[in-house]
Amino acid sequence: MPDRGRKNPACAAGGFTLIEMLIVISIISVLLGLLYGALERAQKFSRRAIAYTELKSIETAFKQYHAHYQNWPSNNVASATITGADGDRGFIIDENIAKALQGVFDDENYRDLNPEAIPFIEFPRYSPVTKAPVNPFKPNTPSNPGTTRSYKVMFDTN
Repeated sequence: MPDRGRKNPACAAGGFTLIEMLIVISIISVLLGLLYGALERAQKFSRRAIAYTELKSIETAFKQYHAHYQNWPSNNVASATITGADGDRGFIIDENIAKALQGVFDDENYRDLNPEAIPFIEFPRYSPVTKAPVNPFKPNTPSNPGTTRSYKVMFDTN
């Protein structure tokens, strides 16, 4: 007849206690916390790489534009041009400048920006509002509505 006072070692080894379960959960949460930090750094790095690549493409497109037309885009799109303190020329890459650099026009009023409709660049990502490429580092949030997500590019035009 079996002794009912003794514990069966096979049954006790097969289950988890509450303490063991809490320890496993805490180890998993610490590992997930470390993973979250690594994912955040990877996301920041990817944003930086996207912004760098797009700005180099925009720079190349403007240089090609200047090499072809021997001039920067005209001032008839006043909202898109910036003048620096030392006379350098800058552009906010808005919808009109983006279409001019792509050689695509909906409105004939802006056709003189690129009269030969040469495609200098193709933008892969657009803002649904401005129809221009967006800076991945500047979110346009409801708490900060004045921010613009467009790229701003300055050139040494002297």
